[in-house]
Amino acid sequence: MRRFVVKFKVGGAELWRTAAIEKTTVKAQNVAMAMVEFHRKHAQVSGKMTVTEVYEEV
Repeated sequence: MRRFVVKFKVGGAELWRTAAIEKTTVKAQNVAMAMVEFHRKHAQVSGKMTVTEVYEEV
């Protein structure tokens, strides 16, 4: 498994203006599975999160 960094914003309707970018790491086989794993890991609040960037950890 490879490790991916997922950057995301948490907040309300105007994410582009008010939300701070946070990041976490997940283990997955590829970028698509990293996003699935991220949403599975944060299932209770993922509706309020917007993924902005996913890249492989070096």
